[in-house]
Amino acid sequence: MGINQKDFNRASNEAVRSELRIGEWRVFDHYEIEDGPHGMYVHAPSRYQIPAPELSEGLNRVMFQWDYLFAYEKWGFRPLVDTPALFLEFAGLIEEGEITQDVWLDWIERYGVLGFESNELTEDWWWANPRGGPRETLIAFKDAAWQANAILRIYEAATAPDGPDTSVLRDFASKGESHEPGMQRLARFEGEETAPALAEWGLRQAWKIVGHVLAGHCYPELYRLKETFDRGWGFKSLLGAMYLQMMWLMTATDEPPRCKGLNCNRFITIEQLDQHADASPRKKYRTRNDKEFCSNRCKNRWHYHYGGGKYSKNARRKRQV
Repeated sequence: MGINQKDFNRASNEAVRSELRIGEWRVFDHYEIEDGPHGMYVHAPSRYQIPAPELSEGLNRVMFQWDYLFAYEKWGFRPLVDTPALFLEFAGLIEEGEITQDVWLDWIERYGVLGFESNELTEDWWWANPRGGPRETLIAFKDAAWQANAILRIYEAATAPDGPDTSVLRDFASKGESHEPGMQRLARFEGEETAPALAEWGLRQAWKIVGHVLAGHCYPELYRLKETFDRGWGFKSLLGAMYLQMMWLMTATDEPPRCKGLNCNRFITIEQLDQHADASPRKKYRTRNDKEFCSNRCKNRWHYHYGGGKYSKNARRKRQV
């Protein structure tokens, strides 16, 4: 089995309804990289410079001979509605290869910064700055991606339908409290490494870390629905929105379907359409409801062993007879 958008959205209460998940996150059309006290960081300036060769031929360059400064543009999207499996995509980044500067910027240009930089309104009213800033570093992005991956894989392994995947849990347990990226919040495993003990350790780590992020980046929201009110959730950062998705996965009333591949317990990632080539302020997203495998590798392995194609195991045996 494999997870789909419906299962990833399902939660144990009514707060999952789309009208109760209307929070927006801002994405800007231009970001710049700077060196700061915490390392290389990204931010969206209020105005930016366009070099003369990039100006339209129809413009009179004499009018722009000063600094060629242009105001930014921004657009908002609803991550809990428009990209309901964004946490899965984020957690899978490190498995696609090194998170380079280009990978980092590609993510930001599509979804915006994660939200490590504060607007610093007051000490009691923290809110992430969608423009980014000195704390919106490549190092922090990598660390958050490693942590998301660890939590997702640990939770998958601890709740595997055929029993805990002890090999995955043992691997992560050995990294608890280490200095590896994203592993600092994992507690050290102590005791005998039995399947029940490892599963309990894994569930505790998921509970602790997801709860920690939710406490800092999310809040209960009161929504007005015509003549009545209802409860929902709000988020202060894109990271918070993604961890709400993980919370809903963990609190789903049904067992979320998993990858159909051999010996694979992973929840299935959800694909989306390529971004439009035009500079439309509203980007469209789509999810796949028919997806059964977490990767092409799992898909190809399954079809080799059980499929009926000409390259399957059965087809090869028939040709050898």
